[in-house]
Amino acid sequence: MTAESTAGRRRGRPKKGKELQTDQIFEAAVACFAEFGFDKCSLRAIADRAGVDVALISYHYGSKLGLWTAVVDAVADDALRQLKSCREASMDFPPQVKIHRLCIDLVSIINRRPLFSQLFISEIMTSSDTERRKIIEDKIARPVHDVLLRYILEIREGSEERKADASLEIVAATSLISSIISSRDFLKRIIQVAEDDDRLIDELALIAQRILI
Repeated sequence: MTAESTAGRRRGRPKKGKELQTDQIFEAAVACFAEFGFDKCSLRAIADRAGVDVALISYHYGSKLGLWTAVVDAVADDALRQLKSCREASMDFPPQVKIHRLCIDLVSIINRRPLFSQLFISEIMTSSDTERRKIIEDKIARPVHDVLLRYILEIREGSEERKADASLEIVAATSLISSIISSRDFLKRIIQVAEDDDRLIDELALIAQRILI
């Protein structure tokens, strides 16, 4: 097997069964990708920020795209797991409470990783790379949207009140939350609520609830 074929096989593919092994690598990767963009971010810069040998990242993830894909996978898995837990914990509550709890959890999920929101928005708004956009669509955007849509329709079942398109409402709510969370440092100059983590979560959840109810 040639070196070229080996490199081609490994490009963009984390080694099977491997996950992000340290919080340092995860946080460093998200920060570098968000700050510099995929093309200008190097594995060496990520390794330096994480305080690990660049060879360790190359060994586990094969390439920069492999690490980037692993980051998206990890965030997607965590978000889907939390949304499933939210649904299961709210089964016996009335619709209004279910929506409220869902919105609190949704804001909390996004708020835990504000730099990923920045990375996500940058990729779908400004990147022309079809491979990375497809990864985002397949691994996180569509799966999260589909889970939220099923849950929202389940909560609304039996309601005769006319609603807007549920898919569009979900996009509106998640886009609003993500854009505010990712620009929070700037918004602190303008709105006081952006300085208080708990209050910001509560207020954003209330706004999302008004969209999704």
